[in-house]
Amino acid sequence: MSGSDVLGRLSFRYKLPLALTITAVFTALVVGAVMLAYAYVNTRASLIDHAESLAAALVATARPALRNDDVWRAYTMLSGRTLDANESGSKRILLDDDYTVFASNRPDRFSVGRTLEADSEFAELGGWIRAQGVPDEPVVVQRGLVDTHLVLVAPVLSEQIAVGALVIAYPRSQLIAGFWQLVAQGGLAIAAILAILLPVGWYLGHRIASPLSQVADTLSRFGERRPEQIAYFQPAPSDEIGRLLEAFNEMLAALREKAALERQVIASERLAALGRLTATVAHEVNNPLGGMLISVDTLRRREPDNPHVQHTGALLERGLGQIRQTVSALLVQGRMEDRDLDPSDVEDVRTLVSSRLDRRQARLEWDAEIASSLPVPATAMRQVLINLLLNAIDALDEGGDWVRFWMEHGLERLDVTVDNNGRAIPAEYLDRIFEPFTTMRAEGTGMGLWVTYQLVEGLGGQIEAHSNNGSTRFRVSIPLPSDQEQAINERN
Repeated sequence: MSGSDVLGRLSFRYKLPLALTITAVFTALVVGAVMLAYAYVNTRASLIDHAESLAAALVATARPALRNDDVWRAYTMLSGRTLDANESGSKRILLDDDYTVFASNRPDRFSVGRTLEADSEFAELGGWIRAQGVPDEPVVVQRGLVDTHLVLVAPVLSEQIAVGALVIAYPRSQLIAGFWQLVAQGGLAIAAILAILLPVGWYLGHRIASPLSQVADTLSRFGERRPEQIAYFQPAPSDEIGRLLEAFNEMLAALREKAALERQVIASERLAALGRLTATVAHEVNNPLGGMLISVDTLRRREPDNPHVQHTGALLERGLGQIRQTVSALLVQGRMEDRDLDPSDVEDVRTLVSSRLDRRQARLEWDAEIASSLPVPATAMRQVLINLLLNAIDALDEGGDWVRFWMEHGLERLDVTVDNNGRAIPAEYLDRIFEPFTTMRAEGTGMGLWVTYQLVEGLGGQIEAHSNNGSTRFRVSIPLPSDQEQAINERN
C-alpha cells in the first residue's frame, strides 16, 4: 500500500492535525536552513571585519619596522597577545618588498628570509603574491589558494609605495567552530519554538476536525440506529463548522419528524384495518351469541326442576358471557356516553387490584385523591386504570416489589402515572407495545394495552410508555372539557 493510500484512509481528525504538524516542521526546517546560511555568511563576514581591523592596526607598526629593518620590533608586534578570542590559532606574517618573510608570530614555521613558497600549505599563496604583486588595499584571498585558512593580504605602504605586505590567516576550523556555535543556538531556539507549536497545532487541528469526524461517524450509523436514538450536536457560534452542525441538526429533526409520522401512519393504518375487521367479527358473533343466550335462558326457565339442565345451562351462560365480554372489548370505538368519574371509582380500582398485589407480596404506593367528580367517562377511565395497574403488577414476576400510582389534575387535564420496578420492556417491544397481540407473557393475549390505547384515544388523550433497567412507566394524559363544552355535550 502506497503512502498516498494510507494518507487517504486516515481519519480527518488525525489528517488535519498531522498536516498542521508537518507544515510547522517543514517551516521550521526552511527557517533553520536560512538561518544556517545566514549564520555562515555572518560568521565569515565578522571574521573578515576583524582581520581588516587588525591589519589596519598592525600595518601602522609594521611600516617603521620595515623601514628601519627592525626585525625584533616586527616580531614583538606580530606575536603580541590580545584579548580577542578570534586571535587563537591565527598566523600573522610580515613580508618585505622581496616577498620574503621579514617576521611572523610563528618563527618556527615561517622563519626570517624564507619565502611563502617554501611552506606547502601557503605555497600557492606565495606564488600568487609574487605574480600579482602587493595589492593596493586589503584583499581576501580566494579559497583555492589556501584551502585550510581564511587569508587577508594587506599592503604596507610608505609614501604611497609598497614596502611590504601583511598576511593574516585564520584556520577555517575556527570559522566552522563559530558557525556551529551559532547553529547550536539557533537549533535550540527552533526546538523551543517547535515544542510550543506542535502541541498547539495538534490541539487546534484536532479541535477543528473533531466535529466533522463526529458528523461523519454519526452519518455512517444512520442505517444502524433510528433518528431518535441519535443526539443533536451543539453547533459553534458562527463559523462554517457551526453552520454545518446546525444544518445537520435541522436534517436530524426533519428525519425524526418523518420517522414519527411514518410510525403514526403505519399504526393508524393497522389499527383502522383491525378496527374494521374486529367490528365486523364482533357484529357477526354477537348476533348468534344473543340468540344462544336467549335459548339457554328459555331452556332453564322451562326446566326449573331439572338439576342437570340448570347446571349445564349455568355453565353455558357463563361461557357465553365470557365470549360476549371478549367481543365487547373489540368494540371500543363506540361512543363513550357515561357518568363522570368520581372518587369512589378510583377507590374501587384500588380495591380490585389489591388482591393480586397481596398474592405477589408487593407494595402499592398510592397518591390519587380527588375531591370531586371529574368530567371524564367513568367506565372507560376505570378500565384504563385497571389495565395499567394489572400490567404493572404482572411485570413484578422477575424481582420487582413495588407499584407506584398517582393521579393529578388541573382545570384542563387529568394526568395518570403508573410505575413499577419489574422487568423492563425491550426496545423492540416499546415501538409496538400498543398494537394488538403484542405481549411478553406466554399466557397474555396482547389485547389489554391495545384496548387501553383505544380508550385513551377515544377520550382525546395521549398515552406514553418508557422503560429501562430501573423501572417501567406508563403515563396517560386526558383533556378535561370546560364547563361550556360539557354543557354543549350534555345537550347533544
